[in-house]
Amino acid sequence: MSKLLINDMLAEVYPILKNKTEHIQPNVFEFFNDNQPVVIFLSATDQKTRAKVVTAKADTFANSWKLAVQKLKTMLLKHKMKAAWIKADLVVTVETKNFAHFF
Repeated sequence: MSKLLINDMLAEVYPILKNKTEHIQPNVFEFFNDNQPVVIFLSATDQKTRAKVVTAKADTFANSWKLAVQKLKTMLLKHKMKAAWIKADLVVTVETKNFAHFF
């Protein structure tokens, strides 16, 4: 993905991520009480600094994607970063653990 503009990179990952929505498990909807159950993470780096991540949560994939892209572009402008690559993740399952589980 290097040498692509951010809009080109986003256009490339959009259909791939959208296809993953069919894998969203019912426990995601239960966890969020059917309220904004589509969660997207977008990460970007200029390959010189650590990747920065934004998160968006909305009622539909389209709305979550739009919000995530808006947040990503704002973050890139704020940090004056030209993305060399991006990564997109979609929450498809949720598992809760008791705090004591980790110790």
